[in-house]
Amino acid sequence: MAHPPESESFAVKSGFAGAPEDWAELIQTIVAMANTSGGAILLEGHSCSAHELDSSRIDDRVNQYVGPRVRGITSATSAERHCRIQVPESDTKPHMFRGDEADQALLHAGQVWVRRGPKNEPATPDDVERMIRQRVAGSLEDLRLRVLTAEGPGAGDGPVPVRLSSEPGALPIVPDIDKTHPFSTRTLGKELGKGQNWTAAAVACLQLKGKPEFWFGSKGMHGYAIQRYTERALAALRAKLQEDPAWDPFAELRRRGLRPGRGGEKT
Repeated sequence: MAHPPESESFAVKSGFAGAPEDWAELIQTIVAMANTSGGAILLEGHSCSAHELDSSRIDDRVNQYVGPRVRGITSATSAERHCRIQVPESDTKPHMFRGDEADQALLHAGQVWVRRGPKNEPATPDDVERMIRQRVAGSLEDLRLRVLTAEGPGAGDGPVPVRLSSEPGALPIVPDIDKTHPFSTRTLGKELGKGQNWTAAAVACLQLKGKPEFWFGSKGMHGYAIQRYTERALAALRAKLQEDPAWDPFAELRRRGLRPGRGGEKT
């Protein structure tokens, strides 16, 4: 059977009989291709049944020895007793032989194999670093595409909204404060026709401070150097004034024993 010369992405194995050493060499080659750029393996003139070489059996054999799981292995046999095994480049590499099962001579626990030309060779530290970088880059690209195609509020109109959270373990992010919290205490008061001190007292009365849906603060040497407010904060203050146009937040704070400068703490 005519075939191209062996290379990084193509290997030929003649006389495959299904002996343990045959399987060990085949598994090593499959894993090496998955760790490199994928490829095809031709079992030329094998003496196994088609059942032994179907895709699921080969998949089971390979993944008995390695982790993480190598996926997408397919095989096709012919009447001439040839079998072509297709191995995709893995997006979960590097694949390493495990210590619990890898007791064959060619499948040493902890080894990572790659293709170099027509040969299988142990991966170097540079090979492993390259695989990890490719995996991370693939994960980031997948995340980018998920964000771009996400459905829900804001989909198709720019970035997907992110909810700010102070819960332990929440992913730290740096929001664009000018967009998410566009008002200072002074400009918030200006929108309401009120002064800065009135606004600070009103914010304390409604206990908006400390809640990211209303407020953002950045601490300086003497308390908060920056305090910004959202459109929702403006809406909350407007709603309070509509409910009670004569509302006096200073008087309310005095009745409750609170002070505006501390975000509604007891005096």
